[in-house]
Amino acid sequence: MSKDKELHISFNFITPKSGFRTGLGNYRNYKDWVTSGFWVDYFTRKDKAVDMSTLDINEELNFLNKSNIDDEVVKCEVLKTYREYLKANIKNAKSGLYGFKNGVFLQNVDVEHIKKRVSKLNVPFYDMVISSNDNMLKNGMIGKESWKRLVEDCLFKWLKSSGLGFDINNLELYYAIHGNTNNPHIHISFWETKIKRNKNRKTFGIQQKIISRKYKELKLDILKKFTIDEDFIKTNELIKKIRDLKINFKKQIIQNENYKNFNEINDLEIKALKNECKINKNKWYSRLTPGSQNTILKIKNELLKNNINFKTIYEDFYSTLNEYKNLKIESKKIQDSFLRTLKKEEREFERKINNTILKEVLKFNTLNLEFKRHTFIKPKNQTKNVRPYSSNFNNLYQKDFSNFNKDIIRLKRLAYQIFEAKNIEEYEKLKGITYE
Repeated sequence: MSKDKELHISFNFITPKSGFRTGLGNYRNYKDWVTSGFWVDYFTRKDKAVDMSTLDINEELNFLNKSNIDDEVVKCEVLKTYREYLKANIKNAKSGLYGFKNGVFLQNVDVEHIKKRVSKLNVPFYDMVISSNDNMLKNGMIGKESWKRLVEDCLFKWLKSSGLGFDINNLELYYAIHGNTNNPHIHISFWETKIKRNKNRKTFGIQQKIISRKYKELKLDILKKFTIDEDFIKTNELIKKIRDLKINFKKQIIQNENYKNFNEINDLEIKALKNECKINKNKWYSRLTPGSQNTILKIKNELLKNNINFKTIYEDFYSTLNEYKNLKIESKKIQDSFLRTLKKEEREFERKINNTILKEVLKFNTLNLEFKRHTFIKPKNQTKNVRPYSSNFNNLYQKDFSNFNKDIIRLKRLAYQIFEAKNIEEYEKLKGITYE
């Protein structure tokens, strides 16, 4: 597990044809880890996990209610209580395995029953670890209810979010609290009751690059809810403002008759792009061939020429971004972290715009025209030549991008909180949480 001051999260998945290697070098595959039920045995080892229901009302936790107690003392008392409670309850017959099935909480799950059920499992199996860190321990991260809140309020929200897209009411999830280390943590495993994700993909599960991008999101949410560091909370609010534009973006069309001709995009390029996406079953800009990516960039340039709303939002975002890149921040560490965050938000902004344009283009209607030597031939019942997709481009050039304004607001919040941070030393204690 991770060392002090570091919130550790790992996420892996196993299929009948694939596995993963842990940080300790142990290889886990479907047969030996999943269907054998070994994961259940490991989760519920009595030297690591016991039922913690009574710990929440234990008199030994009264020290958490004292206002004059030092944070380091709280941390030491929390770790001591974890270990003493484990030792005192090692012979408890209750499993200490908790879970949620289709959104319903389960307590002290029957271990043998679960092992029997998973012996016939044949769906992608997801494996996670989430640890506490110093600040969480100082804030009293102990007991069944604390970890249950983390799963319900943070993990479920994360699993439902864009890029992951799990249906919580379609999951069977189990976890156990391991309190025998300096970083008490939970081991989590889950699977879909009915496969809804990635039905048409050859590799089930989630791309590692998506997970690595979203780790930060889960870490921030956990720390916001389970720590009391004010500088961190301020910084997090700043980042949230930057992201609001992308999260709340909605596709809307405004009425505008000021339509300009589009001259940069060859209609055959649109046809090739649509065919590529259809064949590859792809709706993401990053997975396009270089030629198709270039088509999207051409359309973006046309939007900047023809859509005043889009141009205003786009230029405002970069104007704000460049302004904040020049902010003078006393702490070099915080300034470097801030600049890395700005670069990341810029990439996310461009990614979302490109994906939005692609999804709009995929809606374009193909007219019944013949193609010959890159010349469009009019249908027999048509008196004039009509370029394919003209009405589609007209709609795209009239599209309302106003919701992207929230990206600019989020940038401003990030800059304000970083710039106004008063206690730099306290902020830097969160060095395990960077905005890279």
